[in-house]
Amino acid sequence: MSTQRRRFGRTTGPGVVTGPGVVKRTRPERRLRFWAFFAFFAIPFTFPLTFFVASLHPRALAASSETKAAGYIQRSMLGLENGESTLVGEARFQKTGEFAYREAQTFTFKADRLESISTSYTLAEPGSAAIAKMNHEFRDPGFLPDYTYEDLRNKIEHRLIVDRSAGQITMIRKSRGKEKRETLKLQDEMATGQAVYFWILSNLDKILQGQKIYTKFVVPALLDDFSFHAQLVKTDVSKHTIKVALDNWFFNLFASRIEFDLDAKTKRLL
Repeated sequence: MSTQRRRFGRTTGPGVVTGPGVVKRTRPERRLRFWAFFAFFAIPFTFPLTFFVASLHPRALAASSETKAAGYIQRSMLGLENGESTLVGEARFQKTGEFAYREAQTFTFKADRLESISTSYTLAEPGSAAIAKMNHEFRDPGFLPDYTYEDLRNKIEHRLIVDRSAGQITMIRKSRGKEKRETLKLQDEMATGQAVYFWILSNLDKILQGQKIYTKFVVPALLDDFSFHAQLVKTDVSKHTIKVALDNWFFNLFASRIEFDLDAKTKRLL
C-alpha cells in the first residue's frame, strides 16, 4: 500500500462522531514485524495505524534537549475556531487517488486544553457503521496519551497505558482471543498515535529553520517503540512539505517515508 494523504474539511459544533498471557518477543523479532507493517500499511498520522517509529539511533537519546519541552496541547495549536470540535476528512492513495477511508475526529477540551480525541473510521458516507475506532486521553503534558484502537471488523484491539508513577508504559495487543503485552521505560521524548502530529506542530519553528527533530514513536500494534525524525522538504507561501522517516539510514533503504503538506496559515493537513 502506498503512502496516503488526507484532506480535511470542517464542521462546527459536535459534528458527526465517526475514527492473560504475557508473551515476550526478542527485539529482532519485533523489528522484523515492524518493517513488514511499516512498508505496507503505514498511513500518515491516523495514523491509527499510523504511522510510524525506533530506538535505532543515538541522536534520539538527546531528543529532549533538541525539541521544545512538552506541555499541554492547547486549542490554539490545532487551529480550531471557537465552537469547532470536529474535523472530517478522507484518506486517498497518493498514486491512484482512490478512496481509502473516511475519518472524523471529535475533540474535547477543558478550558482550551485538549482532553481527548475520539476518532471513527468508515468506508461510506458519514453516519454509516464504523469499521474502526480510536481514542486518545491526554491526562498529562506531552504527546504520549493513553491510547486505544479497535478494528471492529477483525476484532483486534491495541492499547497503550501510561503509568507515570511507575515510570513505564504498557502496550497491549489483542487478536483472535489472545493477548500480548510489553512494557517500556517511560522517556521524556515519546509520542504515539495522532499525537505525533502535535509533536510536529509544537516544533514547527525548528523544522522551518531546517533542523531535524527526533522522537521515539510508540506502536502498540507492534509492542515496541522506534526512533523517528521529521524535517522540512520544501516550503512556500501556501504550504510546508514535511518528511517523517525512520532515523536509521540502512532501514530507510527498505521502509517507506511519509511526506505531508501543512497549510502555511492554518497548520492543518492538506
